[in-house]
Amino acid sequence: MDEGYDILVPVDEPGQTVEVDPHDYMDDYMDELEELQEDELMAEFDYLLEQGNECSQRVNEDTDESYGTPRQAVNVSLLLRKGVYPYDYMDGFEKLQETKLPPREAFYSTLTGEGVSQADYGHAQQVWKEMGITSMREYHNLYLMTDVLLLCDVFENFRDVCLKHYQLDPA
Repeated sequence: MDEGYDILVPVDEPGQTVEVDPHDYMDDYMDELEELQEDELMAEFDYLLEQGNECSQRVNEDTDESYGTPRQAVNVSLLLRKGVYPYDYMDGFEKLQETKLPPREAFYSTLTGEGVSQADYGHAQQVWKEMGITSMREYHNLYLMTDVLLLCDVFENFRDVCLKHYQLDPA
């Protein structure tokens, strides 16, 4: 008999009072959660990161809803894909004052163990030029804004699919 389930508590006679200590159950639950938490969270993080990158690549002008009015003022197609950012390179506020895009080598990520492709770096250069960026602060702010808006579109698309196919609203 599994004592982890309240329904399986043995009752010798009908009407018997059964004492259940919720702390025992929660302690067991928390122990299991702690064992799974690190591996599960890292796996989930990896999955979301991979899926987010994949989904944001599929976002196009037909499905985009988050950019609103500024769309007409810029070459939006440049922003409708996951950008690249030199996370490890940006280790101090002074780097926000730099007036040039860092070299491709600066986009190496210790988290993924990879750098960016020549095509991705070329895209970053094109964004810098066509968006009229003059500092890493501007590039940083644009990257954050587009990253969040792409993620909004990914979640809204996911929500639409869940509503359409399963009649469930994950929001």
